[in-house]
Amino acid sequence: MKMKRLLSVALSATMAASVIGTALPAFALEDDGLDVKAYQTTSRYDMGLDVDDVRLGWEIDAEQRGMEQTAYYVVVKDQSGNTAWDSGWVESDQQVGIRPEGLKPETIYNYQVNIKDQYGNESGFSEIKTFETAPETIQGEWISSPRLLRKTFELDQPLENVDRARSYLSSSSVMEIRMNGSKVGDLVWGPKKPVGDVLTYYNTYDITSMLREGKNTVGIMVSAAYSPGNQAAGMIKIYYKDGSSQIISTDTSWKACATSEITRETISAGEDIDANLITDWDTPEFVEDETWTNATTAGLAASNGELRVPANSGTFTTYQSFSGDYSIELTATVQSNVCGFVFGSGTPNPCMWQLAEGSLRVHYPGDWSQVEVVPVEGLHLGQKATMRLDIQGNTITAFIDGKQVHQATVADGQTAGPLAIRSMPDEIVDYDRIAVTQNGKVIWEDNFDTVDREKWNFPSQAELAPAISGTKVIDEIKPVSMREVNYTDANSPYAIDGKLVLPTNCGTFTTKQSFSGDYTIELAAKTENVFGFLFGSGTPYPAMWQLATSGNGSLRVHQPGDWASNIDVINDCPGVDLNDFVPMKIEVKGNHITTYINDQKVHETDLVSGSTEGPLGFRATIDESSQIDYLRVIQDGNVIFEDNFDTTDPEKWNGFTNSTKKYILDFGKNMQGYVRLDTKGEKGKQYLLKYSELLDENGMIFANTTFHYPKSTYTLSGNQDRFEPRFFYTGFRYVEVSTSDGSEINPDDFTACFVSDDLDQTGFFDSSNDRLNQVFDMYLQSQRSNLIGNYTDCPQREKNGWTGDASVVKESSAMLLNDYTSAEAFMETMMLNTHEDGRPEIIVGVPTTTNTGAQFDIPWSSAYFVFPYQLYMNTGDTYYIEKSYDSLVKVFDYYKSLDKDGDYIVTDNVYGDWLGYDNQEGKIDRGFLTAPYFYYCGILLSEMSEAIDKDHT
Repeated sequence: MKMKRLLSVALSATMAASVIGTALPAFALEDDGLDVKAYQTTSRYDMGLDVDDVRLGWEIDAEQRGMEQTAYYVVVKDQSGNTAWDSGWVESDQQVGIRPEGLKPETIYNYQVNIKDQYGNESGFSEIKTFETAPETIQGEWISSPRLLRKTFELDQPLENVDRARSYLSSSSVMEIRMNGSKVGDLVWGPKKPVGDVLTYYNTYDITSMLREGKNTVGIMVSAAYSPGNQAAGMIKIYYKDGSSQIISTDTSWKACATSEITRETISAGEDIDANLITDWDTPEFVEDETWTNATTAGLAASNGELRVPANSGTFTTYQSFSGDYSIELTATVQSNVCGFVFGSGTPNPCMWQLAEGSLRVHYPGDWSQVEVVPVEGLHLGQKATMRLDIQGNTITAFIDGKQVHQATVADGQTAGPLAIRSMPDEIVDYDRIAVTQNGKVIWEDNFDTVDREKWNFPSQAELAPAISGTKVIDEIKPVSMREVNYTDANSPYAIDGKLVLPTNCGTFTTKQSFSGDYTIELAAKTENVFGFLFGSGTPYPAMWQLATSGNGSLRVHQPGDWASNIDVINDCPGVDLNDFVPMKIEVKGNHITTYINDQKVHETDLVSGSTEGPLGFRATIDESSQIDYLRVIQDGNVIFEDNFDTTDPEKWNGFTNSTKKYILDFGKNMQGYVRLDTKGEKGKQYLLKYSELLDENGMIFANTTFHYPKSTYTLSGNQDRFEPRFFYTGFRYVEVSTSDGSEINPDDFTACFVSDDLDQTGFFDSSNDRLNQVFDMYLQSQRSNLIGNYTDCPQREKNGWTGDASVVKESSAMLLNDYTSAEAFMETMMLNTHEDGRPEIIVGVPTTTNTGAQFDIPWSSAYFVFPYQLYMNTGDTYYIEKSYDSLVKVFDYYKSLDKDGDYIVTDNVYGDWLGYDNQEGKIDRGFLTAPYFYYCGILLSEMSEAIDKDHT
């Protein structure tokens, strides 16, 4: 331990010689003798501290070199001046981690500190500092919405009687809180990334000044950036001067709506915003229309002997598996879309039989592209139905309400496995009973009187905890240069010879015109892989009909929803020749859709009421490229929309431009964040922004560092508009801008917003060598561009909390930033993502039921030991070790279980020296990396054990 500390001190001293401004011990020169400045180390913010985790510290300024603290005296008082905690004089040189006792939740405290040096001189009490503790319990149900949540309430007392008001709202993903028409707080991309089924976080905001007399409205914009998405929980609390309080907590009386100005949202590929869709939905004056409904309960709930599984809940599996000959009986009511019931096994997916309006959809094991749609009379949404599956050998016979409707045979072994229920977007089901019978006896049964987590891997409702960190726009940068370029973008749609070309991964483009009632769509297209055509509406996606080259020419029918489960695949479509243009006609009559290819009927289906209303669209993702000859819509015998694609017409299509004029803005250096646009222009005019870290050899956008091709489309309202993404960020230096009318742009309208955790820079470097200065700046930019509610691997691609990346940078990060709050938050996430057997996750900040696909690796998981150790070394506070110690012992025991020979040498390795030249060329034995890391983690654990007086033998 001593040798390690000596080495650490020597390294720190070496860095201090080069890094100017790093926090140093208490021998800084001051002219006023002995002074002390108090602070708290619990959180980045002084509001919303965990009452059981308040830790105080102080900085010392001493005129005399070599000053040593020999004693301290801390006093904590409430607002009334009553002493809450008085340490008295404590003989100690400790400056951090002082933990006052007996504090109360929801209380504002003042605190001061006095110290003595080795000569008995006192500093005198420091200036008064203040902190506020968080509530002991946060009220509120977990509720969900596709996008917006709002609640209007009236103050219990006149506004003048309000003492203070606080927001304690959380999300399992990313959210923005609104109050009476304005954004709450200055944080973005929050709260801190959670373990969504165990613990989520809330930032405490002071909303006192945002309240109005009488009626007020709180709004939440939720997102699907992280899983589980589109959820929120928590409360607004108003404290009155007479000691009473008022709570507005989340429940199903809140209103929800899918429509907002955000028309497309993905964390990596971009966010589209239409300013014409902005409303005053977050104000009391707003009048809700039929698109607003009561919020739904997020997660699972059992009531009156039924289990309600809300939309987009996920897949839940029984702990028990079944094999041999057995029968499954399921009774359920499909409230929306389909009921997905999964059983057996398969790669990548097992069997899935779905109950839908008027049909049974049979998905065979595999990728679920092989689907049979079996008509079933009397099967309706909102009505209880019973499905029985008799499994004998490899044969599965399906009965609906006692009548046989289908029989199928699968491969050997594919009927053996657990059961599962699956809920994707737009799928809501009430389960009444599921039972398994074998040899005439019921061997497994759930009547859903409760949410039984002994039988299923149902997640728990996440608890809410105060966030100790936050994310901000830490810098705003204007372009350093702008250059005009003229070219036809091979990555965007373009017209040639009267045909529209959709290059691979160019995105989704929709008509500005919407369609409703009975209408017919006619088009002709050809593709090298898949052509995607969209129409109508849905959450999160509308209907999509795909023409594909697979299956000897096939039609893939994706019902509105998530596009993953409700798929009909019609192979061997008559007359389909994908080497030439394929005419397709889609007749919409009410909710009934009939599809013709080459004038031959190939498919019929019914969609959910209202889902045939909306615009049309084309979609091209990775490896999908197509050409379209024409598109027209006919209603009542008249052509009401037509495009022969002589040009890419921005008057008809969102995201199209017929101009080759583009502008490349250079913001000087790479960063993580987004570009904000402030402009005024003609209503409906669009700006297309494409992000890139590099330019190619011709000076054009070169997005080779990401496969997402991030871009945003902004549609103007005709007024002064501000466009700023809420749920998207990327790594970039360059942005290519084009407009739908080909007009010039003003570079002053664009601002790069550098987004990172809210941390102060404490380490600086300056020298006479410009290249060294640039290297330092590049490292600082890179470090700050991988801190966003998590330590991430990269901002432009995965954005994941890879522990290997975090392990490598932790020590150097602390040399430059006061990152102890962000580091503690990441440390807690790692501990929450530790399995019962001690196996640590390699990607953290994910629900415990999520399979990230990241394989376990000792060097990669070394961050579990590095973070608490470095936090202790950086601060001198043993709190970080104490908080994580039990988890660390469990993780190291798991490491030891890999030692099969008992020689204390473990060589199992997955990732090696990631991207190292020798590693990629196979010139290194990866085991030589694992063995020393196993030893290294053991040494760290041993030293941490000594620090808190634990036996580590």
